[in-house]
Amino acid sequence: MMATTNKDYLMVKMKLQKLSICLALLLAIGSSAEAQLKQLGSELLPREPRLTSYNLQQRSYYIGVGGLLLEDRYLSPLRYGGYTLSYLSERMRYGYRRDGLVRERELLPSWWPTTSRVADTRWLHHSVVALDYGQTLNPANNASIRRLQLRLERSLMCRLGSGVWGRLYVGAGVTGGLGTLYSSRNGNNPATAKVDLALTANVHYGYQLPWRRFPARVRLSSRMDLLGTAFAQEFGENYYELYEREHRQTLDRFRLIHLGNTLAHQFRLAIDIPVWDYGHLSLGYRAQVRQWTLNHTYNSQIDHTFYFGVTTYIKPMGGRRLLTDERSLIPL
Repeated sequence: MMATTNKDYLMVKMKLQKLSICLALLLAIGSSAEAQLKQLGSELLPREPRLTSYNLQQRSYYIGVGGLLLEDRYLSPLRYGGYTLSYLSERMRYGYRRDGLVRERELLPSWWPTTSRVADTRWLHHSVVALDYGQTLNPANNASIRRLQLRLERSLMCRLGSGVWGRLYVGAGVTGGLGTLYSSRNGNNPATAKVDLALTANVHYGYQLPWRRFPARVRLSSRMDLLGTAFAQEFGENYYELYEREHRQTLDRFRLIHLGNTLAHQFRLAIDIPVWDYGHLSLGYRAQVRQWTLNHTYNSQIDHTFYFGVTTYIKPMGGRRLLTDERSLIPL
């Protein structure tokens, strides 16, 4: 009886071993077939780009209308008021940093750089181009002063904080302006030039609403001029006199501007509203003040402008970065 039991036990054990071997073989064959199917699918389907190596550029284009208060003692002792028309172009992008080894290094020459560049969210590049035209009238409505001004801004900011409350960037930049004021009443001195260049302190804050169906964004930015130079002729001096004295007086009229004699501040608010999956509608507001007293001449320009425009996101040309980082995704 004992021998029969041992024999049955051995037979059952052998059958279980054979069954386990068969199951292992079936699993191996299945996994191999699945791997081959995945490989075939990856070869047939197009590969998605690795977006982490791209640095998208955010560009906003606005047209605006607003009000302007203007006072220039060189042209008139009165304060003028009127309207202003504006065009503003804004661009933002993150910085770059070196990250890791270039893929497929063995296919590249020995002198090729060994690291790739990827976007670095710690740094923010911000630039603005603004063109303003304004027309103002004196309190009696019998004389006008027209303003035309082009201003360029460029800044580099570092991320100060980031979280569910948004992102805050602080940094420095440079701004330059070129413009003119023209008075319809003055015969001897009908116009004056406005030229300045200054270092600035910049702050930028952005917050995106947490709603997936409506991920609108709010952006705040501020700029203040710290130190620079500006053109300012003497009170009552016309432009003909600047060229009569051996062509040297023009450069002498550039004066140092700082927080002691100049107040130049700008504040901007923008709201990016997504329009389904087609684009972003942008609404903006700008308030700026510029006041200075140079060469005994006082000048003040205060305006409030409301903007309407669009915001787009553009991937820059890849060049060397694209040929190295995404070599396997390039056809042929």
